[in-house]
Amino acid sequence: MAFSFIDRDSTPGALIVDNQLDQELTTAIRRKVRRQAGARLDSTFLSMAPHVIDETQVQTAFLSVEGHQLEGVRYQGQVYRKVEEFQLCHRLQSYCLAKTLSEQQLAYIMTRSDKRFAVWVSIQEIPKGQLC
Repeated sequence: MAFSFIDRDSTPGALIVDNQLDQELTTAIRRKVRRQAGARLDSTFLSMAPHVIDETQVQTAFLSVEGHQLEGVRYQGQVYRKVEEFQLCHRLQSYCLAKTLSEQQLAYIMTRSDKRFAVWVSIQEIPKGQLC
């Protein structure tokens, strides 16, 4: 590998890559460092991420409250009302909402289908006047 120092007057301590092979190797090393750092961030993120249930594992229910039809689900003996749904590309926003509900110590579930992420709150957690 051929590296040479740039003159101190232009950029102190900087290296220039003399040929195409060295530039490709440098790019490959940078890519590996980013990938390794990203893998560490991903594992940290996954350990903090909420549990996501496949939507095929919940039973769909429609709730009628004060004349309003609300989308709901039944899961493990609890009934949940949909709070919000997100496109699959907005996974982080759905995780943030789930994290907020968790911090408020509310009973919730998060589901994923082929088209969306959905966050549901137990109807026992919602004050009666705010169900709609």
